[in-house]
Amino acid sequence: LTRLGYTALTPVATGEAAIEAVKAQPPDLVLMDIKLGGELDGIAAAGLIQPIANVPIVYLSGHSQDPLLQQAKATAPYGYLVKPVAKRELAATTEMALSRHTLDRRLQESEGKRRLAMEATSGVKAGQVMGRQLFELFPSCKLGAGGKVNPHGERP
Repeated sequence: LTRLGYTALTPVATGEAAIEAVKAQPPDLVLMDIKLGGELDGIAAAGLIQPIANVPIVYLSGHSQDPLLQQAKATAPYGYLVKPVAKRELAATTEMALSRHTLDRRLQESEGKRRLAMEATSGVKAGQVMGRQLFELFPSCKLGAGGKVNPHGERP
């Protein structure tokens, strides 16, 4: 990764150490080997890292076996590389993961803003006045049958 221009943090050998490293210094991306020492494998560690840090995870494995791949998919990784990994493949996967994560974060922020707006306007009712949308922001505004009002605010 350093040859690709990235700053690589000190590698760790266990799932437990990976979790602690992410807590201590959250990275921009986690390149997680599936087979690790310790009690937790890479998939289990990734599942515990995701609630701690909003960070993309790319798996690295010597196997492309279907059961292992299915387990990894359950954690919604941003990539899965099979060793040995070519420099170009690592570079492309890293760039795509970082780019997609940026887009995902923007979408989450937008959804959060939309949710707040919907909650703030939860009492708003819609109607039409002379073909234009009218939103009831105040309880005193009268809406007629079918949500329509006339130009004087009276029900038809």
